[in-house]
Parts: sequence; C-alpha cells; structure tokens
Amino acid sequence: MVPLLEKLVETTFTVGEAVTGTLQQQLHARMRTAILDGDLPADTKLPSTRALAKQQGVSRNTVLAAYEQLIAEGYLETRRGAGTFVARDLPDNFVKAHLVSSPKANPDPAEERRPPHTGLSAVDVFPMDIWARLNSSAWRQARPDILNHNDPMGYRPLREAIAAYLASSRSVKANASQILIISGLQQGMKLITDSLMTANDTIILEDPGYDGLLRTARVSAPSIAYTPVDEAGAVVPSLAKKNSLLVISPSHQYPLGITMPTARRLELINWARATESLILEDDYDSEFRYEGRPLNSLQGISCGEHVIYGGSFSKVTFPALRLGYLVLPPHLVHPTLKQRESADSFPSIMPQLVLAKFIAEGHFSRHIRRLRKVHAARQQHYLQQFSQHLSRYFTLAPSPAGLDMVARPTKHLSESTINTDGDWAKAAHKAGLSALPISKTYRQASPVPGLLLGFANFTEDQITKATQKLARIMLSETGF
Repeated sequence: MVPLLEKLVETTFTVGEAVTGTLQQQLHARMRTAILDGDLPADTKLPSTRALAKQQGVSRNTVLAAYEQLIAEGYLETRRGAGTFVARDLPDNFVKAHLVSSPKANPDPAEERRPPHTGLSAVDVFPMDIWARLNSSAWRQARPDILNHNDPMGYRPLREAIAAYLASSRSVKANASQILIISGLQQGMKLITDSLMTANDTIILEDPGYDGLLRTARVSAPSIAYTPVDEAGAVVPSLAKKNSLLVISPSHQYPLGITMPTARRLELINWARATESLILEDDYDSEFRYEGRPLNSLQGISCGEHVIYGGSFSKVTFPALRLGYLVLPPHLVHPTLKQRESADSFPSIMPQLVLAKFIAEGHFSRHIRRLRKVHAARQQHYLQQFSQHLSRYFTLAPSPAGLDMVARPTKHLSESTINTDGDWAKAAHKAGLSALPISKTYRQASPVPGLLLGFANFTEDQITKATQKLARIMLSETGF
C-alpha cells in the first residue's frame, strides 16, 4: 500500500467511532470526500477489500458494499487483473464544469421551499446501503436481454413477487399475468379511463377525497360525480349510475382515515354488479396497521370481479421510486395493455430489477416490520406531545392505520381570530409540521374544518420541537 493511502486509511477512513450512519455509509462518505478533495488522486490504487476490512476492523462485506456503490457512482473503477482504482473522470468534475459554464438562471418557483408533505413514511430508516448494493449488482449483472427489456406489463419476476405478496397480505386473488407495473395510481387511473370508458360513462370520486385523483379525472372523463363519506366510508352510489368507475380507498379513507367495514364493502360489490360498473380500489397505505389485522381487500372478496386493485411502493420505500401496480380482471388486461403500449410502451426496467431483488432477498418484508414499529412509536410520541402542548386548540385522535392523524378544532379555537383550517395549516407549516387543511378536500359535501397531520416522517426529537413551536405560534396568534 502506498504511504499516502496508509495515512488516509488511518485518518480519513476510520469508521464506527461516534459517527452517524452505518459502517458502510460512513466508509462510502469518507472515501468519496477524500477523492473529491484530491487526497486520493485519479489512478490511485486502493487496497483490496480484505486488507481494508482487516485494517478497519469491519466485515469484508461492508467494504465490498462501499466499493460497489462508489463504482456504480463513477468514483472508482476496476481494471482486469490490476485491482480497484480512483476513476480518471469523476462525475462531480462534470457537474462542476457544467455549473461553471452555465449562466445563472432565474430561480425556479417549483424549487422554492414547500411545506412538508403529509402521507410520508419514515424515509430516514430506509436501508439505502442495501438498496445501493442491489442497484450496483443489478447493473453489473444485467444481460443484453434485460437491457432490451420491453414488456409493457413490466418485469415478470417483480410481478410474480407482487402477486405472492398480495395473496398472503391482502387476500388478493390474481396471478402475474394480471399485474401491470405503473408509476402511480394517477397513471393507472388514466390508463383505465382511456382504455375502458366511453363519453357516456362517469367517474365517481369520494367526497372528501384525494386532489390528485380529481386532477386526473378532470382530464380523463367528460362526467365526474361524487359520493359522500360517512362513518363507514364511501356511501353506495345510486343504481342509476350505470357503467361507472368508482374510485375508493376502503382500507384507510383519504383524508378522514376511516376503515370500511365488511358490510359496506359487500354493498359496493353488489352495486358494481347491478350497474355493470368498475371499482378502482386505492390501497395506498394498507401495510401500516397498528391495531388488529387488516380486512380483506374488495378485490379478494369479489374474487376479482368488477374490482381493479391499485397499490404503490412509494409509502413503503421512498416516494421518488415511482413504482406501483394495478391488478386487473383477466378480461381487462388486453384493452389496458393496448392503451399502455400507445402511451409509454413499457416501464423503466432498472428500478424493477432492484425492487424484485429487494423483495426476493427478504429486505422488503423486514423493512415493513421495522416501519410499523417506528411509525407506531412516532404516532404515540406525537399524541403525547400534542396533548401536552396543543390540547387547548385541537383534539387529536390516534389512527389505527396509515401515516396521518386528523385534528379537529376546539370550540374556543373555532371562535378565535384564526378560525379556518387554512390558517391552522399555515401555522403548522411555520412550525415545521406537515399539515393539510381538510376543508380543501371537499367538493360538493359541506366541508368540515380540520387538519390532516403527518407523523411518520418526523423523528421524535423533531416532533417535540415542532409541537412546542406550534404551541408558541398559536398562543401568539390567538392570545390564549
């Protein structure tokens, strides 16, 4: 080993001592910094993974994973028969050159700081080191047939894994040939409406409901209707609504958090049969249930008849992944597939490869189990802090499922100088909390004010500080 590298190994690469992140993350970060700072110049030969692991007192797999990630990112390169070297052309050199040569543009309003989103899981505990290793492995092992992959349904091993997972966790009755990989439910809904609906058909949405689906409906169908939500979830539409597409979230209604009982689910299935309509079951966060077992899906109860099941990986991995799926009744696969082929041909293969490996090696199920524990603890802490600091303004009920809770104003707050949920949401945003004014999600029904508060994507320390700050803001605004 060259003297320079010996020094770096002793000083720069020391891991595991009062530093945050996994050992692999620490080693990766410090090696990357040494390369960018010039301490490890281009063409420097690195020690073998075994030698560096022994020097650091870590496992060889830890060093191997760090090397693989740096190779995938372009900082290191392997040379046959010679070893691993610092790359000659670093990715950051290109980025810096581009930034220097580009004129300064006006700031993009879309890049301005936005308030925290609701509905986010604990992204901070996602095993990114494992994901990076699988991603690197997928690229290195990709065969020509994989790189030329063009199946409009999506990567079959991933579809098979989804079918097995849904059968065991949600009682969904389907095989891989019925599963269509999509970017998210809005894309899936657009594919369904474009391929199956006519000018005389109607999309029926929950009221209140998710604004993203309303935006998609407005560009997808000439007729939009709404069904109100009661204590059992979406109300059964009129029998006069023939050949409709009813979009509902029975496992955890958005935004009110209602879990639909079996009796209502059966009523909706009977309505779909009687009116020759379809139900799009949006099962967006059913993995997160903290009390009891989840009820069977509508798709499972109906044996797939009249029900299209939609799911997403955004809540259980990270939102930027943009991978979801539809489970289609067999007779709807062909027309939906034709529409897919005319729109975007097929989904990107690489994220599917990585996700399929992530599921097959057991990381997916372990991560879900971990998230449930983390989310439950954060919800409990949120409730405690909210009760301690904000109970004079709001009542907050625990949620048996999902990633958000609903806060309702006290009478005193409703009669104060800030008496709209838009005002309360702005105050929460100032405090650093994710909050959505529930009144904005109503369309035709009389709006009921309140806040939808996300709890899962905040650490307990962040929750403590933010709820205390919100209490100070509310005191300043209301005077009590």
